[in-house]
Amino acid sequence: MSKLQEFLADYDNPSTRPGYQSAVYAFIKYVNRIKSTGNKRTTPEEKERYEEMIDTYLSETRDNKKDLMDFRTSMKGRPPLSQRQIINLVHEFLACNKIIIDHADLKRIRRKIKGGVVTAEKEFDIETIRAILRYMDIKGRSLTLTLLSSGMRIGETLQLRDSDINLKSVPAKISIRAEYTKTQQARITFITPQAVDALKEWLSVREDYLKSSNGKNLGLVKAGKSKERESNGDHIFPFSPNVANQMFENAVVNAGLMTKDERTKRSQIHLHMTRKFFISQMALLASSKEIPETLAGHGGNMTAAYRRYPVKQLAEEYLKVQHLLTITEEQELKAIEAGFKITLQKHDGALAHIAVENEELRKNQDALQQENAALTMRLQQIEQAAEEQREAMDKLNSLAKNLTPQQVAAIAKVLAQKKGSC
Repeated sequence: MSKLQEFLADYDNPSTRPGYQSAVYAFIKYVNRIKSTGNKRTTPEEKERYEEMIDTYLSETRDNKKDLMDFRTSMKGRPPLSQRQIINLVHEFLACNKIIIDHADLKRIRRKIKGGVVTAEKEFDIETIRAILRYMDIKGRSLTLTLLSSGMRIGETLQLRDSDINLKSVPAKISIRAEYTKTQQARITFITPQAVDALKEWLSVREDYLKSSNGKNLGLVKAGKSKERESNGDHIFPFSPNVANQMFENAVVNAGLMTKDERTKRSQIHLHMTRKFFISQMALLASSKEIPETLAGHGGNMTAAYRRYPVKQLAEEYLKVQHLLTITEEQELKAIEAGFKITLQKHDGALAHIAVENEELRKNQDALQQENAALTMRLQQIEQAAEEQREAMDKLNSLAKNLTPQQVAAIAKVLAQKKGSC
């Protein structure tokens, strides 16, 4: 076994190994002035050749500090974070093989990594995501929706096993083991009902995928060009980061969205943007900026964050935001729009009926008001006539008190005559 493979065997996390291998291969290719062929995949023959070179390098007497410094200079066109990570990985490999770079020299190498060129990313909005999803099979679709709605890293997601996910809880919960994570701290996160539906569909055909995948590998195994694949039937997504990235990139190309930054030559839409999408969407409605960071596993002291935010509260916060993490398809939007129009039509009919009833009530109210006004006027007239009659009687009574018997007899006689004439 080569020195590199011995080194990689110490890492239990399978998603960690490709990063170290890629970094050390890049270093040894630079040292031996091997130009890149442009192929993304390293063939078994190339791997064997590189690892022989690595073993030779470790046995030689060289100026390792200068090699690492020159290697850093050769990467000046790459983003600074990528440069630092590659230098750190190569340095760790060399140190494990008793090639020690002085701390001050290593600090000097790192210090020269500044500024650098950063890939200008394109906008990764709902429309863009929807367009990409249209060109994915259920394998790629379920992975992408899981990443978008959970905020997990691709390395964490590809290590998930059946027992790590509870699709029946509300919201569906994912338990990320400490050994899966970059921070070596366990955490939980959630996924949307849309991602749950896609996962259920994917899991129903996962076994068929595994059989087909293993069958394609048998020829290479027999030819001695590949190792027999490990049994990973209980992994939710039983494939490598390279396969995941290639699926995503193919969908971007097929959607007509593939563009590359002129300086870095990197795709301006890539799989890691699903994590950025999750954090930005969660931040829109979360009660604290720590909520999306905690679910995504960002930051240093995650244990303290979990003490502040128990699982129940994290679940409640997620439910408030999960609609922003749901990628509604055009046909779903049309169905919702049609349903909304029908609802509006029903409401319009009800509103028209209510308007007619209101108009009738208003007319009745006007008629009642007119009748009340007429009755009020009639009552006023009656009261006025009664008042006039009272005044007349008072006058008659006053006059009657002052009449003599003779005047009373004369008045009675006149009244009798008038009654007879009637």
